[in-house]
Amino acid sequence: MLSNRIDAISKQPKQIDQFILKDIPNGTIEKIIHAEGDVQNNNTNLKCDMTSWKFHTEYEVIGVLAKFITEIINDQDPYNWILGDCWGAVYRKGNAANMHSHYPYGKSFIYYVKALDGSSPLVFDNTYYRDQVYSINPKTGMLVTFPSDCEHSVPASTSDEERTII
Repeated sequence: MLSNRIDAISKQPKQIDQFILKDIPNGTIEKIIHAEGDVQNNNTNLKCDMTSWKFHTEYEVIGVLAKFITEIINDQDPYNWILGDCWGAVYRKGNAANMHSHYPYGKSFIYYVKALDGSSPLVFDNTYYRDQVYSINPKTGMLVTFPSDCEHSVPASTSDEERTII
């Protein structure tokens, strides 16, 4: 049962949903993401260390988590979504993500492997909120799901602590 492993935090308009996942081996996942390093060479909208696009196929623990997240998304949505791309990233002081979307995919997610107080927020830039910016302050274990055409960004980190995501 999925309900035993997640707590719904809130359900925002236009299907931007937040959950806290339980019993995820975040320490192991964080080590794998760090070991992978920046294979994208800072050539994407994420201006931080970023793994390969098919990260979920390279490590069993990442694949299991990605499958679990896909099940959560499908449990919340009438479609039967299939995971296409999945990557990890590490944000350090000064790192950011430019405004972007994941179109033409249908659904997207961000899972916070490690996000301490003071981590940069996830910002939905004037998307679906009547010209309002909508920000989410991340927490370790938080999952955010959203339509892939939602433009979003992450402001430059001012924290000395790393923020690690999938």
